[in-house]
Amino acid sequence: MGFILAILEVEDLERSLAFYHGLLGLPMIRRFTNKMGGEIAMLGEKDHAHIELICKGTPVSVDKNHGMAISFAVDDAMAVIQKNGREFTGPIAPGPDMQFYFTFDPDGYRVQLQETVK
Repeated sequence: MGFILAILEVEDLERSLAFYHGLLGLPMIRRFTNKMGGEIAMLGEKDHAHIELICKGTPVSVDKNHGMAISFAVDDAMAVIQKNGREFTGPIAPGPDMQFYFTFDPDGYRVQLQETVK
């Protein structure tokens, strides 16, 4: 058994793709329209867990304090945060060789950006 997929409902697929694909650099695996008319984009590395973005064309309501976050390893967390332009917290340094920040994606999902401290 293993973790394979996180599914996020998004309000605007292009805006979410600009964040996850454009800003974070997740590779696009596949993009399609499902039988119910929703748009879906699968992002991630081939042999790793994926993120599935589902856009039904309706508003999405996310509680920023819901307790869930998606974490990504990045080379320069502050560079990503500055380009993102959204609020953030951090750095949080649980050990001498790692620190992370929390920010938000376009729909308000919490995103952790983790970097190795050199």
